[in-house]
Amino acid sequence: MSFFLTESLQSKTDSSVSTRKLSSLSFDRTVPRNLVHRRSVGEVFLTDARRIAADRVQIGAQLPTSHTYFHDHTNLNSLDPLLLMEICRQANIATAHMLEVSYDTTLISQDFCMADISIDVPLGHPLDVGIDSIFEWTKFRRGIPRAGECRQELYIKDRLICRYSGKGILVSSTELDNLRSYDESGVIKSTESLVDVAYPDAIPPYMVGRTNPLNVVLTDLSKNSDKISATISPRMANLALFDHNYDHFTMQIVTEACRQIATFAFLDHHSSIEDSCVLPSIGYISGHFNRFAEISSVVRVSIPRLSVEDFYHSPVSIQVTQSDQIISTVAIQYSRGADKA
Repeated sequence: MSFFLTESLQSKTDSSVSTRKLSSLSFDRTVPRNLVHRRSVGEVFLTDARRIAADRVQIGAQLPTSHTYFHDHTNLNSLDPLLLMEICRQANIATAHMLEVSYDTTLISQDFCMADISIDVPLGHPLDVGIDSIFEWTKFRRGIPRAGECRQELYIKDRLICRYSGKGILVSSTELDNLRSYDESGVIKSTESLVDVAYPDAIPPYMVGRTNPLNVVLTDLSKNSDKISATISPRMANLALFDHNYDHFTMQIVTEACRQIATFAFLDHHSSIEDSCVLPSIGYISGHFNRFAEISSVVRVSIPRLSVEDFYHSPVSIQVTQSDQIISTVAIQYSRGADKA
């Protein structure tokens, strides 16, 4: 299968390598799940990966036609940018492994940015996505890559639907253990020990753009004249968020929490459930992650009080705090082209 093969290497500056000529990619089956660090085959969205240069991989993916998490939205006419984010995350990991990064290496994300997100991708049927992915190593130790930046462009046929960049570090399993905190028994806390709770103080699904309560990740809402805040409390039964056991809340969960608090802040200007159906699409989203979001204590997200216009004018900053320290910041900007209000 093509994702096991290494084709002839070319320089990334070679003009014969086109970001748009991705038609030879296969979309017939998914890649091995270990290539994208997934346990469930149903959560694997990549279909092909071909190394075409020393630092470049071309990747195939298919957008699912139905998904309990990525297709659960009150606005049914817009592509979920977090679905693209997950595809980019999988492509990022696959690119690193195709460039000979060991499978026992963990990639820890520090920053990501998604821009030029298309707002009018036709939905309702399978869509094949071609991804041009370049990995630039930015730090080495004893000749082994220790940090890098992955830049991607996503296409449907010849149409660009998203630009993505992500920065992070690479650590071995031993090094990862040394980075993490331990409980009194000396064992790293894991989501495996947590049970699913239907939180009575969860935000109503329609106020965060959702229909299924299982996909709401925020509880304990607080509002004052300056800001709106809530606690990150994902449902353990949501297997789309917990494909396997984690010792922290992942970047995807934290970003979803920020998306939901931004959605609430926007819809707080409206007065009815029906208004949640006119929620605009996201055109830009980025994140910076200083520390892990530990599962052992409360993690809060907060957004300043804003006008509706502020969500369109520039990226809105959302802070993630734990133990009174800012551990992450996510910025979101809506696209006016999708606003039907």
